[in-house]
Amino acid sequence: NEGEEGNNKNTVEEISHRISTACQSLSVHGIWNNKSSSANLNSMERVEMEINIYSGDATTTEQSPPSPQVVIAEVLRRKGCAVTFHNYRRCLLDAAEGKFDPASYCKTDGLDKPLGRDRCNQ
Repeated sequence: NEGEEGNNKNTVEEISHRISTACQSLSVHGIWNNKSSSANLNSMERVEMEINIYSGDATTTEQSPPSPQVVIAEVLRRKGCAVTFHNYRRCLLDAAEGKFDPASYCKTDGLDKPLGRDRCNQ
């Protein structure tokens, strides 16, 4: 996520908060490490993930004008189903960008179901 100068909606703290809020909707348990801007996450399906958030300047040359802060969120699978991980990863990265809609996710439990929730056929 690229942030604009003076715009703090993409700070590490704000992105961490959005991801944490999404984890509540996803029923994902997370243990955050504030010193390294990372978290270990565990889902109900026993998918273990690690999320890291990095921030820095976009350019590295000395002659370049000052560049905006860039924040990168990385989600890694440690254990569990790769397909299930992919669905969680997409939701977590959407949350990092501010695009995650918890109401829409809860309506379908994250699955593409035209008629909404169906607890019997999961």
